[in-house]
This record gives sequence, C-alpha cells and structure tokens, in this order.
Amino acid sequence: MKHIIYFIMISLSISFSQGMEWSNTISLSTEENGVKQIDTDENGNIYIAGYYGAPNYANWDYGTYDSLISSPDIRLLKLSSSGELIFDQDYGKLFHNLAGMTNSYQGLKLIGNTDSGYNPLDWTYYSIATGNEEGTLIDTVDYIPYYQYGDNYRANYVLPTTDGGYIYSYSYYGFEYYNGEIVRISPIDSLNNSFPRYNYFPPDSLSIYGITDFFARDVSTTNDNGVILTGYFGEYLGYYRNFIIKLDDSFDVDWQLFYPYEWNHEPDETPYSFGSIESINDSSFITTCWIDINQNQDDDDDEIYLLIMNNIGEYSWSYGPFTESIKVEKMSHKDFIVRGLDTNTIWKFRYNGTGMDLLWSEVFPDLDILKVVPEGFINATIINDDLYVFKVKDDTSINNEQLTINNFRLEQNYPNPFNPVTTISYSISEKGLVNLVIYNTKGEVVSELVNKEQNIGYYNINFEGNDLNSGVYFYQLKLNNKPVDTKRMLLIK
Repeated sequence: MKHIIYFIMISLSISFSQGMEWSNTISLSTEENGVKQIDTDENGNIYIAGYYGAPNYANWDYGTYDSLISSPDIRLLKLSSSGELIFDQDYGKLFHNLAGMTNSYQGLKLIGNTDSGYNPLDWTYYSIATGNEEGTLIDTVDYIPYYQYGDNYRANYVLPTTDGGYIYSYSYYGFEYYNGEIVRISPIDSLNNSFPRYNYFPPDSLSIYGITDFFARDVSTTNDNGVILTGYFGEYLGYYRNFIIKLDDSFDVDWQLFYPYEWNHEPDETPYSFGSIESINDSSFITTCWIDINQNQDDDDDEIYLLIMNNIGEYSWSYGPFTESIKVEKMSHKDFIVRGLDTNTIWKFRYNGTGMDLLWSEVFPDLDILKVVPEGFINATIINDDLYVFKVKDDTSINNEQLTINNFRLEQNYPNPFNPVTTISYSISEKGLVNLVIYNTKGEVVSELVNKEQNIGYYNINFEGNDLNSGVYFYQLKLNNKPVDTKRMLLIK
C-alpha cells in the first residue's frame, strides 16, 4: 500500500527550561493511528513503529474482543537524528500486536503476536521479524505453541545487550497456568540455534505445588552483560511472591530477592511490588516500588517510591512518595530519568555514590512513547492523526558538565562486536594530554581518535571501521604518555 507523506517543520509555542532541540510533525494518510515503539541506532537515527488505520488501537495490546474485528497495519518510520523523514515502511498485518522493537548487531528486531490474542478457542504464536537499515524485512521466524487449543504464546518485549545481541521475553499460558521465559541471542546466534534462556524455578523452600505463574514486569541489562529483572511468581490458586533476580551472561542466577505479594501474604507481612529497574553497578540498582502500607491491595498516592537497593535487599536511599505511577530509565552511567505516567512529569536524578541528587523536574505536554538518550530524550505521539516527534536536550547531561572522577577508566566499547560504528567511553581524574589509539593485531596504528589536552571528566567517542577488514582490534588510552588501559574489540562485517 502506498502512502502520501508530508513532512512539516513546526515550532512549539511551549517553552521548557530543558532546551527543545527540535520538533517535527509528519502528516500521515491514515486515520486511527497510534505510536507503539521507538528506538535509535548507533548513528542517532530514530525508528518509530505503531498501528495505522486501527480503530481502538489501544485494545490491541490486551487482545480484547474489539481487536478481533480486523487487524491493524504495522508501520515503521525512520527519521534522521534531526527528525527528518528517511523512509516510511508499511508492513501490513505483520503482527496481531506489536510488543517490542530494538536495534542490535543482527539488525532491526520487531517482536509481536499473530492471530487472536486471548481467545481460548483459538491459538496464538509470537514472531520475531528482522529488518535491515532500509526497513526491508529480511526474515521472520514464528514460534508455535505446544498444543493447538488452550495453549498460547504472547510476546512481551525485546531489548539490546551490551555485546550487540538482544534479549526477548514471552509468556505462555493455558487453562490452568501462566508462565514465561527470557531468551538471550548473542551477536553470532541465529534464532534456530541453542541459546541461553531463563524459566523461573524458585528454591524448594518457596515452592509447594510447583510454579504455574511467572511474569517479568521489567528487564534491563547490566554492565557485565547480564540482566536484572523484577516480577512475580506463584502457584495456581496458591502461593505468590514478588522478586528481583540478577542473571549473569549465561543466564545463571547471580542472586535473587523475594518479597510478599499483594495477595496471599501473611497478616504481618507488608507487600513490596517492584516495577521498572536499572542497574547502577555490579551490586546496586534503582527501582520503582509500590509498598502496600495499608494493605488494601491498591497503589494509593502515598505508597509509590523510588529506591536504591543492593543485592542483599538493603536500601541506601529512597525518594517519595509519588502521587502517580512512575518509570525509571538510565540516561548514562550515573544519570537517570524518572517519568510520571499520569502527569507527564520528568524528574532527572544523578547518582552520587550512595544516593541520588535531584537535578530538575518539569512537566512536558504530549508525552507518549519515550526514548531516553545520553543527551536527553525523544518523544513520539499522535496528534490529530499526525505523527508528532520532538527531542529535548538536557542541559545537565553528563557530557555538558565537569565531573568529579576518582580514577582513570577505559570502558568496553559498545556495541561489541560492531559494524561499522562503535562507541568508546573513558574517564580521567586529572587534566592532561589524552591519547586514544586503535591498533590491529600486528601492533600497527589503525586510527588515532584523540590526541589533545582534556579536563577532568567522562568522554564518549565514536569509532568507524568502514575501511577496515573484519577482525580483532585493540584500543589503548594514555594520559601524559602513560598507558591507562588497553581493551579488545571485534569488527564483524
């Protein structure tokens, strides 16, 4: 199906204390549109996917019977880093619902369901589609339930890993159970290979009849290429518990914490229900938490908090209570964005070693589907059936201020493996002559990325390997001609 696309540059009359970098409106040729997913690639290009020509499109997320009337079209738009339209790709009725989208070394990944949602007399499966940088679908793999009736799969989300691969999650359910898995695909895996997966089995002391219900509310990647997740598990008509679980890069359990669930807990127990979560370092994380203080099984205005916790369940900092549901997302290695889901308020926090400093808070009209980036955030929404996109530049971002750094550090490049662009980050704790050089395996200099005096701070720099062959390369950081660290990276074309 062909669409007529009009690209319109507009300027907002609303001003924010955090600078509006740009805002664009793209006029669409369909009605009943809805944005569902947004992501960026290593070059800053923006991918926006959603439903188009879909009455009651919001119902598609939940498989209600309104959504069984007809399937919506899935449509993908790619914008440049300044918001200019690059392409508009119509995938037709690719999915029943679009659950997730991310960019990985293997290409653009979209995950969703096909068929009829929650209708127990029909069966549904999930699919993973792969697209190239032009948006053309090059592969789609379907996953079929074990039984035709009463056994269904439902995709939940997909997100990138620090090594350039990706993780996805799905749930499966029948007449008497509801369970799920988290699956990790490395940069060199295909969907037909064997790969790490995680299906929750709690300690014997917490299981009586066997787990029939497992759901991950949120999953995020960690610095060691593992994942940390929140959610709950339970037994059919029986025992339930909330959890926080840390998995290593092989999807083995590093540690796990358990808390009373909203229902089926002892009278003297206070339920803790964890939502979004982000890692801070190897043993600490920040998470949103509903603490059912009055035990009425309702998230009241004075029961929602932001917590910093460690891997034995101790918390060192809290902020709140909030008067609405919130979501936390990582902006950089120590900066975090918290979004109020009712009032469209954004709070910006910075980690200080033990807790968080609030840098600013502001209400942003028309927030919908948000993508947090190191220098701010990008928002996409539908207004009068047109796609409205804007980018807010954070004037307090970590790249815009001088930091207090306690040591020199060279980070692992991301993504790794890469093709052809990767980002190298480093920090220096004193002013001096900085030299960052790329070598091949023969010790020959391939590229000199930095050779100048720099102040104390944290730096990011992109390296492009367009003219290089696939293989192993090394990058070395020097300060005042003294080596700080050397790391290895892999270019795969």
